[in-house]
Amino acid sequence: GFVPPINLTGYYNCTHIYLSWEMPPGNFPTSYNIYRDGELISNYTGTEFYEANVIPEVEYCYQVTAVYEVGESQPTPEFCITVPTPADLEPYDLEGIPHYPDEFDVTLLWEEPIACLLPDGYNVYRDSVQINSSLITELTYIDVGLTEGLYEYWVSAVYYFGESALSDPTYVLFYGTDELSLEQYKIFPNPCNHILNIQSDVKIGSLSIYNIQGHFINGLEVDQSEIQIDVSQFEPGVYFIELEIEKKTILRKILVK
Repeated sequence: GFVPPINLTGYYNCTHIYLSWEMPPGNFPTSYNIYRDGELISNYTGTEFYEANVIPEVEYCYQVTAVYEVGESQPTPEFCITVPTPADLEPYDLEGIPHYPDEFDVTLLWEEPIACLLPDGYNVYRDSVQINSSLITELTYIDVGLTEGLYEYWVSAVYYFGESALSDPTYVLFYGTDELSLEQYKIFPNPCNHILNIQSDVKIGSLSIYNIQGHFINGLEVDQSEIQIDVSQFEPGVYFIELEIEKKTILRKILVK
């Protein structure tokens, strides 16, 4: 019979599989047939083969035959390989900018995943419901026409083999009130694990603290321009500080570590 190739082996890189083999000893085939799971996928003249964008976590078994002018050899023993799901498929650094570009709009920004391949696009979720009707191909999305309330957002990356896990969330809280310029007050340090300092150019009338679900935690009447709050007893997580200053209300997200 016709002599088959020898020493079929391979490896993966990202979601690509690379195969190599050696010529049949003492024989010179015109080409090689590559079979995956019993199906012919290519005829090739070299002794190396590359298959791009396979499905992760699926076992693929390859065999190679030598093709001669008058016939084809028996196949090599199977070489089987499974490509693991790449790491770091999720977008990161998701940020929500409220009141942009218009009142009760949110502009979301994020960074592309650091995985070994790029996604086809992204999906955006608000309060666990996907809100984009078609795949987003930019690193930004504007959610328009919202109303007062607290909103939680996530972003996922979509690949040819499926959707990534969700990014870390970001939160936006809307109140139907005007906000002062950020230059007129300071809230620091943020993140904070002990004393949170609040300073204003003018007297602060009142202060309220809400948890991430928007539930009231604590509040006090102030009538001064500087406040210190001990947050060391708070559970770690995201909170919102509401300040009433000159009959206007500002909201600021803080992170307690």
